[in-house]
Amino acid sequence: MAAYYHEQRKHARFVPEAKAFAVMRPDFSKVGRVVDISETGMCFEFMSPSPPSSDWTQVDIFFVDNGFYMHQVPCRVVYATRDNDKIQADEVGLYTHRCGLELGALTERHRSQLEMFLTQHVAGTA
Repeated sequence: MAAYYHEQRKHARFVPEAKAFAVMRPDFSKVGRVVDISETGMCFEFMSPSPPSSDWTQVDIFFVDNGFYMHQVPCRVVYATRDNDKIQADEVGLYTHRCGLELGALTERHRSQLEMFLTQHVAGTA
């Protein structure tokens, strides 16, 4: 019997057009590529020995080549999985993780930056 999955997202997810990255605060130990992003959440992949905690934290979102930078965006880890197909450097204990984040209460500046991201820097829907 197939498992039933109910999509809970309320907003469309978009794939970034350029090299978009995220880094989790406060220790900057989880840095990775943004897979998709919406008005209320995002997914990113990173290499680490361990997944992030599920506590509320902050994330910075940036592009490598155009100066876009969102600083200290409040977020909460909704899910974190280890991608067994992308195990890298198993002998040193680094694994590829995929992490879904729910964005928290955004400042007006965050909302403006996110709107610019979603209208000017996406390649399509996820």
